[in-house]
Amino acid sequence: MFTQFVRNAFLPAAAAFFCMSASAATPVTQCGQKLNVQGESYVFTGDLNCAAAAVPTIYITADNVKVDMKGHTFTGNGKAAAFITSAPSGCIAVHGVELTNGTIVSAGRAVSVCVPGANAVDTRWHIHDLKIRGCGSGIFISNGNKNDVHNNTMERLTLVNPNPNSAKFGFGIELNNSTANRIGYNTVSVANETGISIGFNSNDNDVEFNQISNTQIGIRAAFGVKVNVVRGNKSVFNNVDMQDDNFQPACGTDDWVRNTFTVANQFCIH
Repeated sequence: MFTQFVRNAFLPAAAAFFCMSASAATPVTQCGQKLNVQGESYVFTGDLNCAAAAVPTIYITADNVKVDMKGHTFTGNGKAAAFITSAPSGCIAVHGVELTNGTIVSAGRAVSVCVPGANAVDTRWHIHDLKIRGCGSGIFISNGNKNDVHNNTMERLTLVNPNPNSAKFGFGIELNNSTANRIGYNTVSVANETGISIGFNSNDNDVEFNQISNTQIGIRAAFGVKVNVVRGNKSVFNNVDMQDDNFQPACGTDDWVRNTFTVANQFCIH
């Protein structure tokens, strides 16, 4: 069970946000739909194909909502994000969201939690039990702290946007300026960049019990990140299975322990 994690013990309190009332949920039926009612429960009532839609994205713009895809599939246009915390004018901070139980195919990014500015906030999302395939990237968290990403499956993540100045693609799970997140029990296979990226200024994250294969880099901790725990992961058949870019001292203050791998860039990775 994912609740075995104890290092950043915020999960039980956060889970209380998702005890919804017995009132009827709001259906998600349209491409471009805005999920904008605080505390609301939203459900998919069928597959949603947005490949040819004028607005091929679902916007999550309210706090403490639950989005249950009910096993249905969202199909994107290959460039835009499937789910994003954004108004038409740009990213916004959205807190306490649960997104679960569906399949996302052919989106630019499957899920983008993007907070504007340079200062991270406690977004406390729960993203779990998603199947993501044939997208540019899987789950991107920028300036978001204390999120819980677990039990997701990602495969065939490739560079699909031809614009060289656009956002990077080919990542399974990517953290940017994001702290105290829990990334566990996810599977990433066949990505043309990194399976799990602990990116710029992302500190004190737990990356545990994930499985990564057939990527350029399985799990990477970027230069300058601190006190991340990378434990119990299986990362094999990648060009580099595990990589820490902090060399002085070796691995900095990151802790790599009880991982299964073949190729690592430093002896401090275990």
